[in-house]
Amino acid sequence: MTEWILALMLSLASLEGPAEWRDTYRTTAIAIADVARETPLFEGDDGRKTAALLVAIAWHESRFRQDAVGDKGRSHCLVQISNSNFESLGVTREDLQDPKVCLRAGIRMIKESFRVCREYPLLERLGWYASGGAGCRGTRASRLRMGLAQKLAKQ
Repeated sequence: MTEWILALMLSLASLEGPAEWRDTYRTTAIAIADVARETPLFEGDDGRKTAALLVAIAWHESRFRQDAVGDKGRSHCLVQISNSNFESLGVTREDLQDPKVCLRAGIRMIKESFRVCREYPLLERLGWYASGGAGCRGTRASRLRMGLAQKLAKQ
């Protein structure tokens, strides 16, 4: 699965970012494969759909940069975990430099978003995640991420 994830990442990033970013993609692809297999998000998933979703989120949130910092310094890592979630997730900014720690925290946030937005269509269930925990307002961003994940899963 790692080679498939790496191919997805490279296809998304082929025209963006300096080459040195792409050098870290293999490490990120391995982390995504491992975490997706550990904690699949979808019933009957062998990790492939989960991996596609993690790739889509990491692409939208950080362009696959493990050291990404957003939201004026308040969000960190591949999947942009907010400082406000560190305590509930049991992580620190330093912990999130490990891609597996970052992705596991992301999985927990995705699960919470799916729970909070369970009444919404599947494409909008990342609304809580995408809005920074302010209800399910991030439905547009959710549709972008989930839609990309669905496309990737078919490749």
